[in-house]
Amino acid sequence: MIRSLTPVAPVALVTLLCMGLALWLIPDQVVRFLVLAVIVLAALAVAHGDSPASPLPAESQPTQGKLDDTLHQLARNSGVNAISTAELSFAITNLHEVLANTVERLEQVAQSSDAVNKRAQDIHHFTGDVAEAGEQTRLISGQGQQQVQLLSRDIADVVLASRQAEQTIAGLRDKAEKIRSVTNVIQSIADQTNLLALNAAIESARAGEHGRGFAVVADEVRTLALRTSTATVEVGELVEAIHRETQQAAGMIHSLAEQVDRQSDTSQMVADQLGQIANHAEAVDQQLKNIASSLGENQQDLAQNTLLLDSLTGDLSSQQKQMKQLTERAQRLESQAEQLLALLVTSDDTSAHRRIYSIAEQTARRIGQRLEQALSQGELTEAQLFCRDYKPVKGIVLTKFETPYSAFFDRILPEYQEQALSSESHTVYAIATDPNGYVARHNNGFNQPLTGDVKKDMLGNRSRRIFDDKTGLRCGAHTQPLLLQTYKRDTGEVMHDLSVPLYVNNKHWGGFRIGYRPLD
Repeated sequence: MIRSLTPVAPVALVTLLCMGLALWLIPDQVVRFLVLAVIVLAALAVAHGDSPASPLPAESQPTQGKLDDTLHQLARNSGVNAISTAELSFAITNLHEVLANTVERLEQVAQSSDAVNKRAQDIHHFTGDVAEAGEQTRLISGQGQQQVQLLSRDIADVVLASRQAEQTIAGLRDKAEKIRSVTNVIQSIADQTNLLALNAAIESARAGEHGRGFAVVADEVRTLALRTSTATVEVGELVEAIHRETQQAAGMIHSLAEQVDRQSDTSQMVADQLGQIANHAEAVDQQLKNIASSLGENQQDLAQNTLLLDSLTGDLSSQQKQMKQLTERAQRLESQAEQLLALLVTSDDTSAHRRIYSIAEQTARRIGQRLEQALSQGELTEAQLFCRDYKPVKGIVLTKFETPYSAFFDRILPEYQEQALSSESHTVYAIATDPNGYVARHNNGFNQPLTGDVKKDMLGNRSRRIFDDKTGLRCGAHTQPLLLQTYKRDTGEVMHDLSVPLYVNNKHWGGFRIGYRPLD
C-alpha cells in the first residue's frame, strides 16, 4: 500500500532535489554535469505534471490512482537516474585516479628531467674540461714529436759518426797488418844477420890472430842482431795487441752502430705515433667542441622542457584538486540519489526495489532471531559473535580470515541466504556482512572448493573474505532503514546493492545485503 501523499508531493520533492543539487554543484567548473543532473530530475517532475512553480488547476488534480502511477513512474525514473549517477560517479572516480596517476608520473618525469638537466650541465662542464685536456694533449704531442724529430737527427749524426769511426778503425787494422808484415821481415833479417855473425865468429876463430878484428865486428853484428830481434818481438807483440784491441773496438762500434740504427727506427716510429696522436687529439678536440655545442643546445631544450613540465604539472595538480572536488560532489549527488530512491522504494509497494527491500528486511530479522537464539542457548557468546579480530587462514594462497563465529555461520547462514537469493531471478548475491565488510559465509555458488588456481578461486570461493570497497563497507556499517547503492563494477556491469541493518538483541551487528541487476 502506498503511503498517503498530497497530489503535489512528488513534483515538489523533485523540485527541492533539483535545487539542492544546483546549490551543491554550481560553484564547480563542471557545469555540464550540473545542468544534465538538473534537467534529468526536473524532467521527471514535468513529465507527470505542470511546472513545479505553477499550481495544479482544481479540475486537473490527479486521482489517487493517477498519483500512484505517477509515484511508480517517478520511482522507476529515479532508479534509472541512480544508474546514470553511478556510471557518472564511476567515470569521475576513474578519471580522478587516472589524473592522480598522471600527475604522479609527471612529477616523476619532472624530477627525472631536473636530474637529466643537471647531468647535462655536468656533462657540458666535463666536456669542456675534456676538450681543454685534449687541446693540452695535442700541444704536448706536438712538442714531443718535435723533440723526437730532433733526437732522430742526433741519432742519425751518431750513426754517421759510428760508420766513420768504423771505417777509421778498419784502416788502422789494415795498417797494423802492414806493420806486422814489416816486423816479420825485420825479424827474418835479424835471424839471418845473427846466423851470419855466428858464421863470421867461427871463421875468425879459424883465422887466429889474423881474424881477431873480424871477430870483434862479428860480435857487434851479433849483438845488434839480438837487439833487433828483441825489439822486433816487442814490436810484434804491441802490433798484435793493437790488432786485437782494434778488432774488439771495431766489433763494439759495429754493434753500437746496429743499436743506434734500431733506436733510429724506434725513434722514427715514436715520431710517427706521436704525429698520429697529435692528429687524433686534434680530431677529438674538434669532436668534443661539437659535442659541447650540441650539449649546450640540448641543455637549453631540457631547461625549456623542464619549465613546460613544471607548468603542465602545476596545471594538472590544479585540475586534480578540482577533480577531487568534483568527485566529492559526484559522491554527494550519488548519496542524494540514493536517499531519493530509498524514499521512493519505501513509498511504492509495486517496484522491484521494494520487493528486494522486503526480502532483505525479513531475512535480516530472521538471521537476527537465530543469532539471539544461539546466544541464549550457549552456541555462541556475545564476545565471540561481536569479535572483530580477523585471523588469517594459513596454508592457502588466497587471503582469507577466521573469526570465532565463522564455523557457526557456515552451518546456519545457507538456509537464510539461499532462500533470499532464489526469491528473485535477477539477484546475484544475498549475504550477511559485518561493519568492516567481512563475509564469513558467502552464497553456495561462491563457496566452491578451493582448486589452487588463484584466479578461479578468487571468483569461485568468496567466503571468509573482507570486502572493504566503498560499497561493501557501507553495507554493514550503516543503520538507516535501507541503503540502496548503485555502482559500476570493474567489469563494466551496473549493479544495485540494497542493504538493511542486522540487529541482535537490539545491538547493531552488521547488515544483510542483496546485489541484483537492473531490470531495464
